[in-house]
Amino acid sequence: MNDSDINHGTETTAPALVWIMVCGGGLLLLIGVGMMTALSPLFIYGKLYEQRPVITMVAVYLVAWIGYVLIFARSGAAGRSRSLFRVAMVCALAARLLMCFSSPLLENDFYRYMWDGMVVNHKVSPYAKAPQFHDVADIEPDPRQFAAAELAHSRINYPAVKTIYPPGAQAVFALNGAIFGWWPYGLRCTFLVVDLMIMILLFRSGADRAEGRRRTIIYACCPLLLKEVVNSMHLDILCAFLLTLYILSLMRHRIAPAYVWVFLAGWVKLTPFVLLVPLFFLQLRRRQWRQLAVALLLFGGASAGMLGVMTLGADEPFAGLKEFYDSWESNASIFALVRSRFEHGLLASGISADDAYAGACQNARDVLAFVYLIFLLLWWRHVRDEHAALRCSTWVLLVMFLITPVGNPWYLLWLLPFMAVLRNPMVLLLMVMTSLYYLSFHILNQELPPETKTYLRLVEYVPFYLGLCGYLLYLWRQRMRAAKSGEEAGSPATIET
Repeated sequence: MNDSDINHGTETTAPALVWIMVCGGGLLLLIGVGMMTALSPLFIYGKLYEQRPVITMVAVYLVAWIGYVLIFARSGAAGRSRSLFRVAMVCALAARLLMCFSSPLLENDFYRYMWDGMVVNHKVSPYAKAPQFHDVADIEPDPRQFAAAELAHSRINYPAVKTIYPPGAQAVFALNGAIFGWWPYGLRCTFLVVDLMIMILLFRSGADRAEGRRRTIIYACCPLLLKEVVNSMHLDILCAFLLTLYILSLMRHRIAPAYVWVFLAGWVKLTPFVLLVPLFFLQLRRRQWRQLAVALLLFGGASAGMLGVMTLGADEPFAGLKEFYDSWESNASIFALVRSRFEHGLLASGISADDAYAGACQNARDVLAFVYLIFLLLWWRHVRDEHAALRCSTWVLLVMFLITPVGNPWYLLWLLPFMAVLRNPMVLLLMVMTSLYYLSFHILNQELPPETKTYLRLVEYVPFYLGLCGYLLYLWRQRMRAAKSGEEAGSPATIET
């Protein structure tokens, strides 16, 4: 087969093993998703926590992941075959349809999204007061909608804490509220539209149709997307959409739009702001001083405007973010390890447990911020072109996830478009292993000893770190072989990381 065959979408004959793996993977994906949908009515909000089949849910979720790994391994061959591409996409779309009939599994963040959106639509700043201090009748005066509004209000997580979501997210919440009101599954419809747009972008992103198909398959069949967006309605799909546009801008050598997408993604969730680093390095390497100065000036000015929006009509608008920064820790990896070491030392000095924990958290943040800064600076000499900037972006986000106090699995949705384009196996491994996070709800519901959560995190993260060490060793060996080959040929050689 030659390039012209691919460009015109000519069917290629895939080996029988590829058919078996893709079709078998699609079947396992549907079985896992179907079982999760069937189990979802047992996860009734506020009732029978100790009877929830959390272990069974995680088990069938892992079945879906096994199916996805099979598809991922043969995504290239599936992309070259229109028939296999159609099979994979039928499975992906069928899985979404199944999930549309599911109740949210172990998540209720979407109630906060709904509340914030309706607060904005009633011309009240979501940063002014925490939901607990609002009278529902002031936000929803229509008696026909009052019961739905009161239900959403009663189910908001951390109702005494002000919202932590930036203005970009609030705009989407408000748009969703304007269309769907207090209907919680309106968010599912909104996010499925965003999901479809990402699939279209990836399908059209390849240098040829086969590459676009492969990227679409890797994205569309991912169980993380099905669980965290279609089922649980997490807003991180908005970041995934904007970061897909960021990736495409870099692939097309368009730096200015890349800044725009980072800006918008950062004002949906703050973490994507770290992607300024690869762009900054790229322009510095190219000595684009004027373009860099203009970009940073515009970026800073627009961000000041966003901060101004947050302060309008609100006292202490950043109180929710401060609370999140000071006290939230969930499924942490490296942060938990560093924090525990400091905590043991502070407890040994005789201070109270609360003060020891707070002090240890701050010490851990300081140490890891310094380490992360060094990590970023080490990328300086590697960011020579746009493709290197994309690889840098993947690792910048991945390491950020590993060092932060909150390692929620749905945060990895930001990395999904990068995995679709670059096929980094470490991103896939981390997605699979953090699926075990939901076992923490079984530990909580069954009132198991607190150290059980520590064992769970070991089961989650130790295999990942072992795999990461092996992967980095593999890359180092490849680099050494490439360097040796380059010396023998009399010219330098490089290898992608």
